[in-house]
Amino acid sequence: MQLRNLNPFSGLRQINKGYVCLPRKFTLNQLRGELKPQELGYFMIFLMSADWDTNKYRHGIIRHSFSDLAKIWKVSETTLRQNSHKLIKRGLLKKEKGSLKIINFEQFTAREAQKNAKEEITNGQLMTDFPELFLDDEISLNDQIKEDDTFKDSFKT
Repeated sequence: MQLRNLNPFSGLRQINKGYVCLPRKFTLNQLRGELKPQELGYFMIFLMSADWDTNKYRHGIIRHSFSDLAKIWKVSETTLRQNSHKLIKRGLLKKEKGSLKIINFEQFTAREAQKNAKEEITNGQLMTDFPELFLDDEISLNDQIKEDDTFKDSFKT
């Protein structure tokens, strides 16, 4: 059973105004994991189509049918449906009350995004996340660049 849009203007208004926050860490983790860039695009379609009214029980739920979403976003309904199944398997969407829902929708709100942006990231975490960027033949983090005094003085007249 699809959640009905009793007021279609309200559902379309939510797609056409407002904003969502896409945390960089979420995007990085998804693309470095199993998610393909194209699948991230389809996730964005569902994310942008989700109900963001925090005072309602349908917060994070996509109130539009696949048919309506296909028309809104100008994509194939079949492709949209196939990608929704992939996103469910990846743990980004789930079925709830006969509709699709964004899992952990809160992380895409301004309040959560601000909280996540303030988290400190240590050099150790960066080295764990990007080990291929910290090669042994590169300059050590502890090395100091020594200035050559003759080069500095060569510009004096």
